[in-house]
Amino acid sequence: MRRAMQVMAMAVVLTIGTAGVASANNPPGDPLPVNGEPNCFGARVSHAASDHGLTPKAKIAATEAALAAFPGVFPAWEEYYAEHGISVRTIQQWIRINCSDNPIIPNP
Repeated sequence: MRRAMQVMAMAVVLTIGTAGVASANNPPGDPLPVNGEPNCFGARVSHAASDHGLTPKAKIAATEAALAAFPGVFPAWEEYYAEHGISVRTIQQWIRINCSDNPIIPNP
């Protein structure tokens, strides 16, 4: 169970925590759409579900696990969830914000 949570936490870090980062640093098989693209939000949500098997409840658990496992690594992420709490709604809001033309984490 602990290993499964670690894997889910890393998946969340890659798909949600870094949702605004779309660059050459992403693994070739794990690309993220660029902020401002029309399909950005849907592609990121679909990616988390289909490629990582993260249901909405699993995203919440994995986000909590990732924040606990990697303190200080993603300060903007930590600040956002400290202010808004962790829920399906706030995770979706984070993705929407970072898919916008004015993201918290800008394109490189």
